[in-house]
Amino acid sequence: MREGAGIGLAIGIAAVAFFAFLPFVIVVCFWLFTGGVAIARSNDPAATSAPALMIGLASIVLLLTTGLAATFALIGRPLTPPSRKARERAERRQDDPRT
Repeated sequence: MREGAGIGLAIGIAAVAFFAFLPFVIVVCFWLFTGGVAIARSNDPAATSAPALMIGLASIVLLLTTGLAATFALIGRPLTPPSRKARERAERRQDDPRT
């Protein structure tokens, strides 16, 4: 098995699990968002508009998927092999008698 295969498999399983639970997480977050809007707008119930709720829902989805992408980017960074220039620099540093 290759060196990073276990981490890559774990990232894949986490991605599948995240996307499987994403609808439930979105519903719960949206429920909390609408509850917060209802509390904040309790003085004037007519002030809550459909576009405000849709923007809230879009923001929730955006934040969840961006957070997932950022997490996987940070975890997957060690899996990316170094470029040829970086390998050559590392080899030169190892061969340098001054170190």
